[in-house]
Amino acid sequence: MSLWMTWSDINKKLEDRPLVYWGAGNRMQKTRRYVSREPEFCVDNNPYEQGTTEKGVVVCSHQKLWGDRTGGRKPFVVITTTGYMDVRAQLLEMYFVEGDDFCVSPVLKDFSILDRMATHKARILFTCSDPYNEKDKRGGLYVMNIPSGKFEQLRGGHCHGLALAPLDNLVLINDTAGGIEVLDSLQYERQALIRLPDDARPHGVAVENDWIAVCYSGRDEIVQFCDGMKGRFHTVDNLSRKMEYTGLPEHHVNDCAISDGRLYVSMFSYSGNWKRGIFDGVILERGLWEDPKFRPVMQGLSLPHTPRVIDGVLHFCESMEGRLYKGTEVLATFNGFIRGVDFDGEFYYVGQSQHRHITRRLGASNISLDTGIFMLDPVTKCTRFYPTPGLTDINAVMVSP
Repeated sequence: MSLWMTWSDINKKLEDRPLVYWGAGNRMQKTRRYVSREPEFCVDNNPYEQGTTEKGVVVCSHQKLWGDRTGGRKPFVVITTTGYMDVRAQLLEMYFVEGDDFCVSPVLKDFSILDRMATHKARILFTCSDPYNEKDKRGGLYVMNIPSGKFEQLRGGHCHGLALAPLDNLVLINDTAGGIEVLDSLQYERQALIRLPDDARPHGVAVENDWIAVCYSGRDEIVQFCDGMKGRFHTVDNLSRKMEYTGLPEHHVNDCAISDGRLYVSMFSYSGNWKRGIFDGVILERGLWEDPKFRPVMQGLSLPHTPRVIDGVLHFCESMEGRLYKGTEVLATFNGFIRGVDFDGEFYYVGQSQHRHITRRLGASNISLDTGIFMLDPVTKCTRFYPTPGLTDINAVMVSP
């Protein structure tokens, strides 16, 4: 923003213009060290400061800016108070132009990050797989408003996967409803229901064009539907033949994503031994049409979830370790069990569930038991946490369309 300038840019502005600070105190004195010109005076809104002198600088009312044009030249104002947004409004009312006639001192740059995260607006959808019955109705599809942090339940049910579908519809895995609910993204009313087998334990869901892929955690299968909105069956991928012999799912396939005709799948164990303490988690990939089998693209992960292609780059959560990956880069590390991620072009939103694997994390710096949504600035790595009291398990996170 033009409100923020470098020291070099400020000094160029001052080559032929007088300087005025707005905001007496320590931050003005810090700013003076980096600025090439001494100020004509300082403005401060505090009437008790006005009329005083601070290290040779006279402190005045803002009214002095109306009448003072030293040598006929409009002064350049450097704001040196944390209330810089209020001062900005005053300067604009006085016909000072942001970037041309004033800026905020770079010593206050950290406050810009705080303001940006505190005022950013977004609507975040997330799913919860907490119990949903006559006594306890916590599970379902929720929406959270940022920055207030207020959230509400949109639909009840034992819910896992969530994805955007054609025509701005949503697809929601809702065990209570019996399968995949197709919802409109305005009123969240059901448009269709794709029934799934009772023993499938569907978790992740992904959509591209007319294709829907669903992870059957209860069967170690990836099921794909063509003409997906009508639930027409296409193919089943068995991750191995282990279930034929044991009668139990061994890989815990949990989530998936489709991008440009490529299907990505996360699971707890590539070898199918996670129940035996072998946590060789993996992200797999294959083409929807031409590839007969999956290939690993990331291995050696501890309870991975949520493969998502964001701006052309594969992202995923290594839930046990609290790591959010962007490609092979660890974008951020959290102290809880993370699952669910999306990006609105400026900030990431990452879901965190109550940790249920505490003994496996003993020795960590600390273990967070909180449930909620993190807002992450990918540049500074600053986070802001929005708790969801009363809930324990967040699965999918999506910026509302």
